[in-house]
Amino acid sequence: MSKLARGRPGGPSGSGAGDDAMTETADLDALDLMAIIAAFAKQRGATKLNTHPGCWEAAVDERWRIAINAHPEAHAAADGWKVPMYSFAVFFNGWLWCVANATGGFVGHGEGASLDTFRAAIQAASEHAEGEGDP
Repeated sequence: MSKLARGRPGGPSGSGAGDDAMTETADLDALDLMAIIAAFAKQRGATKLNTHPGCWEAAVDERWRIAINAHPEAHAAADGWKVPMYSFAVFFNGWLWCVANATGGFVGHGEGASLDTFRAAIQAASEHAEGEGDP
């Protein structure tokens, strides 16, 4: 399984993240998170992401934003964050919260920015989008 490390990227070396910043694993597999993000993107009409110039991006709500890079090289998201090849990034209030691909990645944690609050935001955005369609 491709687990997500929970914490801040950086670790030792004066980054303030601490020696164990990347050692705790999240309860969600990277592929599960990819499936949630893929369903969100598909609901918004995203197709053939590898033909999209650079990253495909969408706001989940006023706090959360997603950037998907389906290219064999890194691309910058709209605000300049580099998204690695074949990866997705999730931002919370403009700050990088998660970077992952099918092999794993890292995810931040905290009261406001957690897997639970991200899932809730995706769910709310998806329900809102469904309610906007034709009956």
